[in-house]
Amino acid sequence: MHTLNCSGWRGGVVFWLALWVGVFTAPAESINPKWQAEIAKLTLTQQDSPAPDGVILFTGSSSIRRWDTLAKDFPRHAVLNRGFGGSQISDLIAYFDRLFGDVKPSQIVIYSGTNDLNAGESVERVLGDLATLSGMLRVALPETKIAFIGAAPNPTR
Repeated sequence: MHTLNCSGWRGGVVFWLALWVGVFTAPAESINPKWQAEIAKLTLTQQDSPAPDGVILFTGSSSIRRWDTLAKDFPRHAVLNRGFGGSQISDLIAYFDRLFGDVKPSQIVIYSGTNDLNAGESVERVLGDLATLSGMLRVALPETKIAFIGAAPNPTR
């Protein structure tokens, strides 16, 4: 797992360079209607039972969505699973307000990128999307720590 560390002047330079690459290489995203129902289900759950401030929010693709033992695996922490299977980083950007707008997490754990690469996205595009998402999170949730679980090789793909 990689934590985006933007402290110090070197971290700041890396962050702003990555953000610049993301902003100027990633075209505007549109909402993929394929995820509408799943996102609605995730956010309805939040309306019924709001997550406490300081929750650790997990999001990304099916590896997160299928993590059924998340609360048991982190018994000393409040956790919230907002994974949706098959998603790409661009989907996290497109659904940003619905995924992150109603919670005040202390940390966000993201597993995404594998589906992007499998769909033929270039490494530069994936990095640009990640930089864009990171920049959006920094603006919306400046005190929140961000952890990114890097894309892992998948022999079946």
